Amino acid sequence: MSAGETIEIASSLDAHEIVRAAQESRADAVHPGYGFLAESSELAAAVQAAGLCWVGPPPAALRAGGDKTAAKEIALAAGVPVVPGGMPKEIGFPLLVKAAAGGGGRGMRICAPGATSTAAIEAAGREARTAFGDGRLLFERYLERPRHIEIPAARRQPRAPFSPSASASAPCSGGTRSSWRRRPRPRSTATFVSG
Repeated sequence: MSAGETIEIASSLDAHEIVRAAQESRADAVHPGYGFLAESSELAAAVQAAGLCWVGPPPAALRAGGDKTAAKEIALAAGVPVVPGGMPKEIGFPLLVKAAAGGGGRGMRICAPGATSTAAIEAAGREARTAFGDGRLLFERYLERPRHIEIPAARRQPRAPFSPSASASAPCSGGTRSSWRRRPRPRSTATFVSG
């Protein structure tokens, strides 16, 4: 396959279609880009099951990170500071209501004390159920004008040092390995970026 060729897929959100395209292009690895696909444990698992290198966190880490409640517990256990959370009466107002299984601002509401907070909480729950099939909510102290930075991070797998030499193997997420050796027919690295 040459650099200018494309492989048509039915949907850029279908993990099996992405794996099929990667295999047809003779790719060694799949990088999901940044956004929705980068958070898909289903895509990560499908890529690894196909014997390709998944350039990203392992499926289990993506599943844990996709549940905000579990992610906060993991962060707290690791000593990472997090925004205080709990029940509304515990943390006070204003508070931020979030969909526990969501992202992208869906199922998120700012609540002030009073009758409007009940309506906002109910609306957040409805939106969470509709968007994510899960109506669980998470309550956090609302921070006005917060600053945060989101960065991708990578590390080598333990006991599998990276070496760019021709005979080395590159570690992949989840313990899968992908060879860097030259092959009789060159292979490409496919990058699938979400829209």
